[in-house]
Amino acid sequence: MKEGCWINYEKSPIVILDVEDHEMNIRDESFANKLGVPKDLQKTFKKFKPREDREKFLTYIMQHSPLMRMRGHGADITFEYYSHRNKDPMEAVHEASHTYGGMLSTLNIYNLATNEVTSMQRVDFDEVLERDGYEGVMRVASRKFDARSEKIVSELLRIAKEIASS
Repeated sequence: MKEGCWINYEKSPIVILDVEDHEMNIRDESFANKLGVPKDLQKTFKKFKPREDREKFLTYIMQHSPLMRMRGHGADITFEYYSHRNKDPMEAVHEASHTYGGMLSTLNIYNLATNEVTSMQRVDFDEVLERDGYEGVMRVASRKFDARSEKIVSELLRIAKEIASS
């Protein structure tokens, strides 16, 4: 994994494509086609200004397709998706976390459709998934978040990356 991945969690098998930049990679037509982004959705990409509309654009894509964004932050792996069903996204988290993470990797999972977020180590994720199923994962340490909290978390992550790279 470079900086992260796009995951199509409804394809069988699940499609996972490494990215350097989520926004710029998905704007590339051949990349979007490999990922399984419908042509009609791709036609709407030009409504969003590159870089300037980044977060709005990425959220829009997840709202209108079965795509999940994954990013690595050292021992932490963050997953974002937009779905009212958890089965397919949780299967994708399971597969990707086993491919890219270790047993003690921390998985931060955000469901943008329900405003739920949970965070746990992969070993705990596997245990909860087996014991309580797909819906059980988001109930563990689940909490609601709002736009302000998300901005604070994003800013803290940005600062941490800046400190780590200096």
